Amino acid sequence: MRGFGIHSPFAFDFILRTIRENAQYYAYPAIRNQRIALKRAGFRHLMSERHLRLLFRIVNRFQPTDVLLMGALSGEETAPLLEVSENISVNVLHGKYPDALEKRYKARIKEISQTSRIHDFIIVNKPVKDADKIILSAIGSGDCIIIFPRITEAETLRLWNLASLSMKRGMTFHNDSNFGIIINHMRLPRQNFRIWM
Repeated sequence: MRGFGIHSPFAFDFILRTIRENAQYYAYPAIRNQRIALKRAGFRHLMSERHLRLLFRIVNRFQPTDVLLMGALSGEETAPLLEVSENISVNVLHGKYPDALEKRYKARIKEISQTSRIHDFIIVNKPVKDADKIILSAIGSGDCIIIFPRITEAETLRLWNLASLSMKRGMTFHNDSNFGIIINHMRLPRQNFRIWM
């Protein structure tokens, strides 16, 4: 896909300069090293390095300061999130980060068991208690980004569909395997894009 048929300037730019960007970013070696360390520590079923780099580019583009991570699996997304800026912190809802993480990341990670705040940047690793409420509150409040790095299980797919169908404005980007991005911005038209990521 070279952008033919994409009438939205935002979608065209997001696909070409974020999803399909080929530049070598400064954080890529840290992302690779973190993934290797987790593999050596015995973690399996890690996200591909390609998807970890994509996650970094999305975070780099939108520059959130506070990220809600639903369920920590291996901690693989730490480098893509925290290498963007020292101002970013991560709240892990219903998850525990492994000891294999670098110490410099741990100071900016907080494990929580509940949240009543509305978050504008969410990563859904796995379904957690109150996930529906948290996602619908974020979408209903206005601008937010929700990343689904693994739409592989039935419950995660249900959450993806719930979020997508609840949007009045904004765009979704997903591939046929498992990665999905929701950009719920009021200034954007409501559109869905299926693309290779």
